[in-house]
Amino acid sequence: MSLYFLLILSIVFCAIGLKFLTFKTGNHENDFIFKIMGLVILIPFFLVLLDILGIIK
Repeated sequence: MSLYFLLILSIVFCAIGLKFLTFKTGNHENDFIFKIMGLVILIPFFLVLLDILGIIK
């Protein structure tokens, strides 16, 4: 059950990270900050997602 909850949580955070990566405000400073935030959120939860699915160990 906890593995299923962790899977759903990592999918949600991966979606949030992708949203931040593709978010465009028109202001270059804000876009840069959103891209950094998106990478900080996306990379760890993407690795957790791959570990849960058994692709990496």
